[in-house]
Amino acid sequence: MKVSKLMLLFKKSDYFLFTMVLTISLSKALAFNSLPDVQNLILNKSSKQELSVIIIGVDSVCKGTACVPYVITKTVSNSNCVNCLQLQPNKTFSKEATISSYIPDENRSSSILDIGGVTQTNSGIPNITRTLLDFDLTNITQGTEIKRAELHLYGHPNTTIGVNMPPNELEIYRITSSWDQNTVTWSTQPTFDSNVKVTLSSSTEDYANYIVDITSLVQNYLNDKSNSFGFILKLVDETPYRRLIFASSKSNNPSMYPKLIIYKK
Repeated sequence: MKVSKLMLLFKKSDYFLFTMVLTISLSKALAFNSLPDVQNLILNKSSKQELSVIIIGVDSVCKGTACVPYVITKTVSNSNCVNCLQLQPNKTFSKEATISSYIPDENRSSSILDIGGVTQTNSGIPNITRTLLDFDLTNITQGTEIKRAELHLYGHPNTTIGVNMPPNELEIYRITSSWDQNTVTWSTQPTFDSNVKVTLSSSTEDYANYIVDITSLVQNYLNDKSNSFGFILKLVDETPYRRLIFASSKSNNPSMYPKLIIYKK
């Protein structure tokens, strides 16, 4: 008999969550063979609205890989997050892409391990890389006032691009037109609101973690949800050679996925 704990996250009020831990005994006949099997089992066990599930140590789902947490639905939340909403989607449910001026018609979302901003040259030709990033805020009502919003970005020691290269100040803007992570390119990149931005200071460290106050950007997002489609990250100075990069949701360490925390006012 195998026992696994499932942490269920339910809607409490507005967009804030509380947790309930459910312990389920599993026989071989009830073994988790796929993520839909897990989801259906939980839906049958609970009459409440399920927002997300964290599976702790279910090997038949994780197939021997690390799965603490392993996300079934769109959102990872944290029971230690009081009066706040924490979003840290994994590679299955994240929406992110990098776009490159050197390959302006190529989509680069499928396996990117790094996000951020890069300027370099390829065969003597300038190459600018930007990042598009969005979080699912559908559970937050239009016009909701927030106290604070933090974007957590983590330096990536296993980067495929290279270490940070200063001066590398980075800007974040709110995206104002739709984009599809599976098709977006430099040539088709979305528009953004240039009137409001948040700037990350330059880093001389090879790998740097940032907690960025993006309250103004998220508040504008919530005030105009029909015209808000995430955020664009770009270097302030896009002339070579500069680099400020972070782990993407496709990196091998779930704790380093980009994370957004929104605090209730």
